[in-house]
Amino acid sequence: PSGGLTAAITDPSSIECVCDPVQIVGTAAGAGFSSYTLEWSQTGNDPWNLITTSNSQVVNHTLGVWNAAALPEGYYHIRLTVQTGGGSSETAMITVYLNQQFDPIDLRSPVTGGVYGGIVCFDGTVWDQCFSRYQVQYSPIPSGGLFDVDPGQPFYFTPVINDPLAQWDSNTVGDGNYRLFVTGFEECGDSDQATATIEIDNTLPVAEIRTPEPCTSVCGLVNIVGTATDANFDHWVLQYAGGGQTSWVTIASGTEQVENGVLAEWDTTDLESCCYAIRLLVYDTAVV
Repeated sequence: PSGGLTAAITDPSSIECVCDPVQIVGTAAGAGFSSYTLEWSQTGNDPWNLITTSNSQVVNHTLGVWNAAALPEGYYHIRLTVQTGGGSSETAMITVYLNQQFDPIDLRSPVTGGVYGGIVCFDGTVWDQCFSRYQVQYSPIPSGGLFDVDPGQPFYFTPVINDPLAQWDSNTVGDGNYRLFVTGFEECGDSDQATATIEIDNTLPVAEIRTPEPCTSVCGLVNIVGTATDANFDHWVLQYAGGGQTSWVTIASGTEQVENGVLAEWDTTDLESCCYAIRLLVYDTAVV
């Protein structure tokens, strides 16, 4: 205090996030009190802009309300000046962060149009200067309804930058199309949301070898007949192992579905007489 005057801003505190309208609480009082002025500045220097002025003393109460709706988000300085009739004064100043909206959410994965299965990993950025929390939800298409991807954790209270956001065990739902929602909230109540529409496919591809049958003898050129199909088919690989081969050797592969047809003609002419295993691997496009 200077000359018995007190100038103090007690709320908001310095560097605190504030929301429009900003209620400013404090004390402007003391011996010889004449008036007080409450102002804001974007730089901490001139120009200072009037919030309010009064000839009434205030003790631990509202000094004024700052209407900041038209101002851009960012740091601002608030100054309280208390004056006496003789011209002496006491000043208090704080810096606050004016928050106007939640920073845009970046959902890097899953991506719209993607096919996923198993544990679906959410990745991206949910951050704001005045961050409060975020949630991750899904909705079946077309039946609707909104559900948390993790029923045991409806909200996440730590901001994330370019890192995992949540996990969803898609085995708990049926195959089909889903809309995903990542929603972030800040202290002022504003929010932002990112969405994606994906397909869940946890149905395994069909991989079947019909001929040759198990434990049969073959020689020369051998037709391998079977099926390689899936609703979200990607490719298939046909392989053998045995004889002098200690690892799997590719016989043929393809990017077209085969249903009860010839997968390949296996040339066994140069293979030693021995037992061999044949396997068919069929892949779909689901990211698991």
